[in-house]
Parts: sequence; C-alpha cells; structure tokens
Amino acid sequence: MNRKNNMVWGTLVAALLASCVDTEIADVTVAKPESIAQYEYLNDYAPLKSYIDRAANPDFKLGLALAANEFIEGGLVFRLAEANFDEVTAGNAMKYASCVNDKGEMDFETVDKFVTAAQAAGITIYGHTLAWHAQQNNKYLNSLIKDKEMDVDPNDKVDIEDYVVDYSKDAYNFWNSIPEGTTIGVNTEEGCLEIVNPAPTEQNYLVQYFTGDNLPTIEGQDYKLKMMIKGSAKGTLNVGVGPWSGRADGSFSFDTEWKEYEFSFKAVADGGHVMTQSGLFAGTIQIKHVKITHAESPAVEVEQEIREKTYEDGPFPFYVMDGCAPPVINGCIHFVPDGAWRQFFILPGGENKLEEGNYVLYLDIKSDKDASDVQLSMQNGWGADNQQIKVSVPIKAGNQIVKLDFPNVDGGDYDVILIPQESDATLDLRSVKVCKVTKMNSIPLTPEEKKEALTQAMNNWIEGMMKATGGYVT
Repeated sequence: MNRKNNMVWGTLVAALLASCVDTEIADVTVAKPESIAQYEYLNDYAPLKSYIDRAANPDFKLGLALAANEFIEGGLVFRLAEANFDEVTAGNAMKYASCVNDKGEMDFETVDKFVTAAQAAGITIYGHTLAWHAQQNNKYLNSLIKDKEMDVDPNDKVDIEDYVVDYSKDAYNFWNSIPEGTTIGVNTEEGCLEIVNPAPTEQNYLVQYFTGDNLPTIEGQDYKLKMMIKGSAKGTLNVGVGPWSGRADGSFSFDTEWKEYEFSFKAVADGGHVMTQSGLFAGTIQIKHVKITHAESPAVEVEQEIREKTYEDGPFPFYVMDGCAPPVINGCIHFVPDGAWRQFFILPGGENKLEEGNYVLYLDIKSDKDASDVQLSMQNGWGADNQQIKVSVPIKAGNQIVKLDFPNVDGGDYDVILIPQESDATLDLRSVKVCKVTKMNSIPLTPEEKKEALTQAMNNWIEGMMKATGGYVT
C-alpha cells in the first residue's frame, strides 16, 4: 500500500512542477529549405495543359509517360497526370514481355486497371508499338521455333526417367490423410512403402496419400506413371498425377505378386504430385517404386565447342574477388594452396553467352596430388534469382583432362569460377573448353514453319491487347 501511495504522490508532484513551467515560445526564424524554395515559382502557373491554344491546335495532346502501377494507385502520380496532361503512356506494363509469360499465357490485369483509371480521370492512353524488336518474351517465342524431333517408329522410342522414388532406399515424408487405425510408412525389411488399412472406408479418398511430389512434368506433354505394386489380396489403386488444381486420373488393378504397372497420361498442369487413394481396400498394399517417364527418339549426343580459353604468360587476366591473383606460368594459371577459401574467374562473363540447354566443360589441368575439395561453378549474374551450378572437380595427381557436366542451363551470360577451397594441392590450369551438348534426333523448322508459328503468336498478342483495352487506346 505504501508503494502505491508513493507512486501517486510522485505523479502529483510532477504534474505541479509541469504547471509552473513558462509556456511562452521563443521567436525563432527558420529558413525555408532551398529544395522547396527554388520551385515556389511553379505556384504562379496554371496546369500545364491549360496553356495549349485549343482553338489553333484542336488535335494537340500533352502526354506523359509514367509507371502504370503508380498511376493505378491513385496517389501523387495520378493527381499530377490528371491535372496537367491530356494523355498518358504506360512505362512497360503494356509491352509484350510484361504481359506474356514463358508459356505464352497472357495476363492483362494491370492493363485493364490502367485503362479503367484513365477512363475515370478523362485521360486518353497512347499505347506502345504492338510488335517490335525489343522487350519480347524470347524464351517463349524461341520455344515456338526450336528444332523438332524427327519422326521415327514409336516402337523405336525409349523411355527417359524424369522422376524416381525408390522406397528400398528413400524415406517416406510426403503428405497423407488417413483415418485412425490405418498406417503408412517404409517397410525396411522388404524395401517398400507399406499401407495397412484394417477395414474399408466409406469412400476411397478417405485413405489418400502422396507417393511422389515436386514432379518435373510440363503441361501438355505425354508421360507414363510406373509403379511396382503388390497387395495382400487383389485390389484397385486409384492414382492422379498433377497439382491440386488439376490432375490426370487413372488406376491400377494389382494382385498378390510384384508387378510394375503403367499409366499413360498427358500432364494437365505443370508439376504437382502423385496422389494415391485406397480407402475401399482392406489389407496391405506395398509399393517398391514410383517413376515418371517420357518417350523420345533415340539420339546421338554431339558436343559442339562454344569457346576454349588458354592462358598466356603474365599476370592473371581476370577479376579476383579477394584480390589475391595467382601467377600465370608457362601458359598455365598456377594455383598454390595457402589454406584460405578463394575463388577465381577462369572464364569471365561477357565471353560466355550461352543458350538454354546442356553443356560440358573440359579442364586441361595438372595437380601435384589427388584433391577432392576443388569445385567449379557456372554462375549467371549475382542476384538471388540467377542460376548457379556448382560441381565437384575429380582431381587426380598428374596431367589430365577433366570433363564436367552442366545440364539444364537456363541461358544467359555466365562466369566460370574455380574454387580450390581449402585444398592443399598445387594446380596448373592450361585451358578451359565449353561445349554445348546437342541431340541429333531433331531437325530445324523451315522458314515457312517459323513464320507461321511467330505470326500466330503475334496475332494472339494483338487480339488479346485489343480486347483488354476495349478500343480506348490509340
């Protein structure tokens, strides 16, 4: 109680003292910031568009280029445009690359909002060129004119594995929804996924589980789902392949012996999972593996040399991140171990503009001993979204040519970086060679075929933009 009284008295004293403070404010003059003062003359002017002699120039429009999103927000940019200009042009929002994704799908949501905002403000819109040489989605357009696979007898085609889960060595950590009493997990003794359902449920979907996830499937392409299955009795396993938004559905009628079953399907969407349902089956179902494959013509892979770099005697020719450049001796870059983590640009960007595809690199290198902690990285820029592929370099003592595989390169301008890490081996790098791996089971499209494909894409784009803008854009 005394502590509370002390707190109250303290508050009252503070209030009394505050009431005795002189409340007069001193006469202080503050200079107006120069950044504001230098533009005050603008207050003497009317909106810019009011200075146009409309009688003498009835068709003249004063226009402004701006960011569409800032205009749509209705803030300062919108108010300035509305007050001072007759017409606006979007910075990038109405250009092809801003509206068309890598699959050729068009999104005009921003365009629609931009047009609506301009109409409400009574401002006209001047559009960009509908077809020009820049700011295209080149990845999509190039996919339309890429080489096509040669026609061969379907019986001569081979299955290529795109995805594999092998429950003889892989853990089960996928999503599942099962009722009480039902179990799902890996049987390590038999090397399989095992689902035990003691009694049938009212609906098949009441026992459902992923047997594969994060699939690499691509919408519209043909695949096979392969599963090796055995049951404690004959039964049916329902399957669906794809994301929650849409799957290709099928089923397998299994028995009590191990057998690999196949389900051919066309992917209805990119990626997704293998959904499996078995609620109506009472007993045990075992699954050895789950595979996704696609068929393609057998092909011979040919390595086409893109670039080879050899080194002349003299100083290290490229940028080094830590500032400690190795010497160049007898036409080789000489890497001497010093116990520090270092990385060296042995082939810098600007010289390695690579197309999308598969590549191999060859290092002509000498080492004074075996080394397992050397790495090579191919890196497209330094942002979080840029591709970086890093592989271990199998170094043996002596002179050697080391081949390194770099599959699924996105395409772009790549740095090739050697990272000796903390290796205690002395290395002499004589050359680096970059080769693109090309399959010879494809043939280029004819000029007429390319023209037809690109003309169709252009027509789709122009029609889509015209519908999105509803005739309001000139």
